[in-house]
Amino acid sequence: MMVDDSFVKDKKILFILQRNHAFKEFPTVERLYKAGAKLATFAFKETCEKMVSTQDEVKFESILKHSYIEENAKKIVNNNKYTFENFREDYDISSIYKHASSLRRKVTSYEKKYPFAFEQSATDQEIEDYILAFGFELKKFFYNFKPDICIGYIWGSIGYLMLEKLCNKEKVPYYNHSDTKIDDISAFFYNTAHSKSFFHQKIKDLNDKKIISKNRLKAKNYIQNYLSSPTKQGFNSLTNLLVEPEVLDKKIFNFTDIKILLRNLYYTSKKTNIKYKPNDGSDQTTFFYDIRDYIFKQKNIFQVSKIKFDKLEDIDNFVYMPLGLYPETQLGMLNNVYDNQLNTARILARFLPNNLKLVVKDHPRAFSKNSKSFLLKLQNSPNVKLIDHKTTNDEIYKKMKYLISFCGTSIFEACMYKKPALQIGTLGVMNDLPNFYLLNDITKVEDVISEIDHNFIEYSKSQNYEDKLINYISAAYDIGFSTSIYESKVQENKEYQEYMYKVHLSEIKKIFKYKDKFKF
Repeated sequence: MMVDDSFVKDKKILFILQRNHAFKEFPTVERLYKAGAKLATFAFKETCEKMVSTQDEVKFESILKHSYIEENAKKIVNNNKYTFENFREDYDISSIYKHASSLRRKVTSYEKKYPFAFEQSATDQEIEDYILAFGFELKKFFYNFKPDICIGYIWGSIGYLMLEKLCNKEKVPYYNHSDTKIDDISAFFYNTAHSKSFFHQKIKDLNDKKIISKNRLKAKNYIQNYLSSPTKQGFNSLTNLLVEPEVLDKKIFNFTDIKILLRNLYYTSKKTNIKYKPNDGSDQTTFFYDIRDYIFKQKNIFQVSKIKFDKLEDIDNFVYMPLGLYPETQLGMLNNVYDNQLNTARILARFLPNNLKLVVKDHPRAFSKNSKSFLLKLQNSPNVKLIDHKTTNDEIYKKMKYLISFCGTSIFEACMYKKPALQIGTLGVMNDLPNFYLLNDITKVEDVISEIDHNFIEYSKSQNYEDKLINYISAAYDIGFSTSIYESKVQENKEYQEYMYKVHLSEIKKIFKYKDKFKF
């Protein structure tokens, strides 16, 4: 059946194309171009930039390359006399360093240590020049093209916040993807905090009883099935199952890591042959770093396997805090105060009331990345207990009293177990869940726990709690699209290309239908 995409003709769409996602997204870019849309792109990573420049399927109205800013930052700033005062006026950002922590390659050092060292690899002056140059070039690019819509991938660093600021100033919708925490379902979100979306509006309408979801029964069945078989859930269920079982229990010199090493060595040798090749890693990768990373992975696997973890069965009366995967958005753009997990755990452990213990568990995807030294620093902190990352969340959730999370999926999972969750960070995806509590100041954790103790147990048994959970899940089914397809090699599958094109068209159509009601 033919897709009606005539409404995009002459619409000006700015695409952020970055890393491997650029190759996945490009079939949609091509289709929009063929439908008559006028396109511009801000391309990140040199492999992506080369693909954009050498392909001949799409004629972009304008292309901004991130490498140009990287290589010419000081020159851009000096030649254009672009100052911090100009930057503050253009972007309403009062401090360059408030969000500079999101610049992974500058504020940490991959070169000094695997997976990174907490030492900046760029000087303060280089960081300031880069951000100012980025601001100058982005503003020029944005206003020269004057987009009707901006489409990105993730809200990963200060650069995306700057684009969001320009979009808000000029009332231009700008959306990126994020998962909803339900099954295999993602949605598009319209701000860095992920608090504005059609997903949120659907939840509000359901909670206000303005509408009834066509997927209400499906949501109720999801809840019933969830706890009856927690180890059989799908893509986005209990956090441990976001990775394959063999990854949770990797042995030294395992086949998976050997395969990754060989793949990385291959792409390092072939990185000049780019078009439509889904390259992994950084453009700066070398044979030395490929081999170094592999050696340190094996060292971490061996040493961490020797740790004598605390046993969950020996711990009662505890708060559970799963570690986040660093560096990620949850510990960068969405949490620029408590992004040091070691210090955060130590402070929380001091301020927990009622003789509560703090139980921490490493992120399953961090196994082979986090060192024995890091984990032992946690375990040897007063009032902190470190359990094995292979411990199932089902066991933990049933026994814990409270959850504290850096904006992770565990908040939704705790909701299914009717356990209260305190979130550190500004992520707004799960604010409508009935177990959600915001922890702005970790030294005030006693006050939030006191509020929870006052009313949560009774509330968790109420129909209102159940309805809010059902409505959250229903909204995800009503609005969302497949995470696994979105994150797959879409460029290699015609069926997936058609699916994602329809997903984007549906979102773009809603934008033009409801744009007058948008809050910027």
